[in-house]
Amino acid sequence: MTRNIYMDCIPLKIMAHDEKDEKGDEKDEKGDEKHKEGKWQKDPLSGAIFGMILIVLGATYFGGPYLPGPWWAWFIAGLGVVSILDAVLHSLKPEWKRPVFGKVITGIILIVIGMGFIYEITDWWPYLLIALGAVMLVYYIRKSYSV
Repeated sequence: MTRNIYMDCIPLKIMAHDEKDEKGDEKDEKGDEKHKEGKWQKDPLSGAIFGMILIVLGATYFGGPYLPGPWWAWFIAGLGVVSILDAVLHSLKPEWKRPVFGKVITGIILIVIGMGFIYEITDWWPYLLIALGAVMLVYYIRKSYSV
């Protein structure tokens, strides 16, 4: 009689799989608790920000013939405005509060790049440095007074 080795292994694999599932369920429950108690709770702004990005994309594409410069440059600048608006909205409501300095910097960079393409400014990088320097100055002065 030959013995089928695979038939003997199947129950062991199933048992091992069941034990992993039980451990996995415990981990999932703990993970859900950690997620609920996370540093930042899920806020409805993330969906709203994505909606604003889609609106900016559609508006700049359809408004392109009526705007000076290429439509995509307006879209880049619009992304910068949305990024700054996201930072402002997150700083207003205490339960949605999170670090926003990076979003403001990203917004300024995108606005300056977009405006550089719109108004055909070939040397736009000095404006970017000035804008970033001004934001950093305001941020760190404000931070030093709040301590």
